Amino acid sequence: MARNICTRYRDSQGRLHVVTLDPALEDRIRAGFDHTERGLFIRMSPQAIEATCRLIAKEVERLAMANHPPVVLVSPQIRAALKQMTLAHLPQLVVLSYNEVTRDTQIESVAMISDGVPAR
Repeated sequence: MARNICTRYRDSQGRLHVVTLDPALEDRIRAGFDHTERGLFIRMSPQAIEATCRLIAKEVERLAMANHPPVVLVSPQIRAALKQMTLAHLPQLVVLSYNEVTRDTQIESVAMISDGVPAR
């Protein structure tokens, strides 16, 4: 499955152009959701979700300007939550986790997204 996913978004040289998240931002997203018996529950405020989506949209624009698919690469622990958070604001965004990238894929990060909030 990872091979199919990677092949879909890689360029002809086997490179996957992505934006990534600052580890502190990943930590804040990880703290903003729970897995419950009913599924994934996002606890972040609508304002925090919207602000995160704006940050992602700004950096993903760099990919679009270079004719690359809008891919954000994150840790496996937050992939599903980030996809759910961004679905309404950025429906075309592809959210991949590091474990979905094959070894023969070269990752080219064009930006690291940070919200500028200092870690506590």
